[in-house]
Parts: sequence; structure tokens; C-alpha cells
Amino acid sequence: MKMILRFFRTVIVFVLIVAAGMMLYRYVGQYISSDFSMEPLLSSASATPTPVPSDELVFDAAVYPYYDQLNETQKGLYTEFYSNALALNDTFIPNEDITAEDLETVFRCVFCDHPELFWLDTKYNYQYMEESKKIVSVTLNYNETAEDIEASKAAFNNSANEILVAAQQYSTDYEKEKYVHDALIAKNVYDLNSALNQSAFSAMCSGSTVCAGYARSFQYLLQQLNIPCYYVIGTSEGEDHAWNIVLLDGSFYNVDLTWDDCASEDDPYYFFNLDDASFNEYHTRASLSTTLPNCTSTLLAHKEDADIYQNIRFTLPQ
Repeated sequence: MKMILRFFRTVIVFVLIVAAGMMLYRYVGQYISSDFSMEPLLSSASATPTPVPSDELVFDAAVYPYYDQLNETQKGLYTEFYSNALALNDTFIPNEDITAEDLETVFRCVFCDHPELFWLDTKYNYQYMEESKKIVSVTLNYNETAEDIEASKAAFNNSANEILVAAQQYSTDYEKEKYVHDALIAKNVYDLNSALNQSAFSAMCSGSTVCAGYARSFQYLLQQLNIPCYYVIGTSEGEDHAWNIVLLDGSFYNVDLTWDDCASEDDPYYFFNLDDASFNEYHTRASLSTTLPNCTSTLLAHKEDADIYQNIRFTLPQ
């Protein structure tokens, strides 16, 4: 009789354990990446709420135009993304209920607004509950510069300061902008195989980059000079591309360092401070960049080389 009772107790305990395991699985849900590929199930126990110093973080629309496009819930998530990336925290729990679409939009906005986060990778993961689809944690990924972040920051800042100190010797924003433009082109070669080429770190420290590196380093340096400069994503003749919009003397202008460095041998400033009417012959904005300011002024277009301002053709960098 005792053996029978022990047998039934064992069966009951086993059933309870299985039931608890099923309940835990239903709570934890799935873990997926930003490209929506399935990843192994992870426990959310390692995710701890990160205090967001919202009173210390102010994102001026004149400097951070992508932040200004968001609704209030998304702006809160933007602050969480930024503060956790700044601190190199791996995982955080969102303070409000958000959707996968919120995550995608906000991550893109943070990436486009903040070139100083050069250690932030272009991929993130998130974990959600299976039934409600409620997102319970977000995991950020970092590139190799995060392995020794202090050394990486020192290298980045030293390189940036060399350009900034020289640029500050000029009296006008236009002259400062032109110096930074020329310095980055002199410092880099276009190379599709350049390491960390989606980061400003590549153009600042590696000597080679692609369009994203040119544009993000140019954005960062002009931000440090208090010249509003935006990162633009889109296409050029059917290929994915990135460039900048700069605010000078109350007017916005398009600037494409990549093509100034690679595409036009006859005119090193062919894509420097152009209005949309000229620039959009070869460029088309995409996604959130379509809401950035229009560039209508022609006052600074080809200021350095007005005699050869013509519709020359060029060869795209390979």
C-alpha cells in the first residue's frame, strides 16, 4: 500500500512540474532578432529594468530630427535605447507596452541621429510573450570596438579632435564645413571591405569606409561644431546609399562625401551643398528620411568652382 501511495505521489509531482514548465514557457514566449529570424528561447531573468534619466536627456529637434518624428511612447523608447546603448547595457525592459514596429522605427531613429554611438551594431533582438505578443525585453548588440571601449573612444576622440581643432580656426560655418569635408576625404578611401564600415569609427580611425562611414563621421564632426547635420538614407541610381543634409545660414543643403571622393574626377565639390533640384537627379530619399527638410537654396552650390558647374556624368564607386 505504501509503495502504491509513493507511486501516485511521484506521478502527481511529475505532472505538476510539467505543468509549471508549460506555464513558464507561455510566459517567457519567443526570442527573435530584428530580421525576424527565430533564435533560441532565453529566460528574461537576466533583464533588469534600467532607470532612464529622462530629465537629463534632451533631444533638440534641430539636432536630432528623427527623434522629433516619433510619438510620445516611441520617444520614451528612444530614450531607453539611447541611454542603454550609451552605457553598453546588453538588455533592458521597456517601460511601456510597445510593438515590434515601434522597435524597428525607434532603433532606426536612434541609429540615424547618433553617430557618436559608434559601438552600436545594426542588429538588435527582442523577447515577447507568445499569446499577447507583448515585448518583455530588448537586447542590443555591439561591434568589436566595445571589447575595449575606453581605448576605442580614445582613438575616435583623438582623430576627431585633430579635425575639429583645425576646423575651429575658421570663422564661418561654411568654411568649417568645407574643411571637415576635405579632411575626411583626404583621410579615407572607399572600400567595400572596410571593417566597421557602417560606423563613424571606420572613417575616423581606419582610413577606409563606405557611404555610411563617410556620412556618419561628417554628421558627428559637424554636430561638434554646432552645425546641424543629418544622416540621410536612400538610394542612388538604384543602389542603397547614405549622405547628409546640412543647415548653413538658415538654409538646408545636400552633401555627399562618398561621391565627392570617388565619383567625380573633374569636380571635387560636385555633390557639395546642392539643392534638391540638382541633387535628386542622382539621389532618392527613403523611409524616415523623406520627412527631413527640403533643400531649396542654391546660394552655396559650387561656390568654389562655379565655372565648371555643369551636368557632368560620373562613375559610381565599385
